[in-house]
Amino acid sequence: MTEATSCYNSLDHSVDNAARLDWVESCYGNLLQYFPYAVHHIVRIAEILLQQYKNQYNPHRKQQCEAKLNHLFRTHLGITTDESEDESASLPICAWVVELWMVYVQKIEWDATQQSGSLPVDQRAAKIRESVTEAYNTAVAASGDSHNNNILWKAYLDFVRSWVTNPLDHALVQKQMLQLRSVYQRLVVHPMTGLDQLWQDYETFEKQ
Repeated sequence: MTEATSCYNSLDHSVDNAARLDWVESCYGNLLQYFPYAVHHIVRIAEILLQQYKNQYNPHRKQQCEAKLNHLFRTHLGITTDESEDESASLPICAWVVELWMVYVQKIEWDATQQSGSLPVDQRAAKIRESVTEAYNTAVAASGDSHNNNILWKAYLDFVRSWVTNPLDHALVQKQMLQLRSVYQRLVVHPMTGLDQLWQDYETFEKQ
């Protein structure tokens, strides 16, 4: 697996590297057949698939990557990224893994950005905010109290803080404040690394 990881890290994701990407993905896939609970490798294959999906120009291969990602999210997180239903799907085995949820959120953000590309700027930003906020809410509901949960909560806070680029947009500023308050009030009830600092950040926020 060290060789596969080194190979992947050296790739520039060009078309010429398609075969090597397939080989790296195959290495991880074969490993997971024998060690289905190897969480670190599950996250790694999700990261590889997401990078292939985002950098792939061949429509067929892009569709293949997305299908594999959706299958991984369904079987390991218990959620779908499309409208399909799979009643035969097994119980999720990685619903507590924060790092895998972060990959899920990244895919949702990428999809929302691509799908809203033709919309006016304000509508596009609103579409992305809505989609990614829903993804974060799903993620924290499943793993908000898990190991490394501080990574997820801090990423959620950073995302909401990025909403406002124009302080004169009072409606959006108000919406941002309400969402930040909601996130802070949910996260402070969970034990996590850096909770004292987050409490102080929340107190500062309320005093503004």
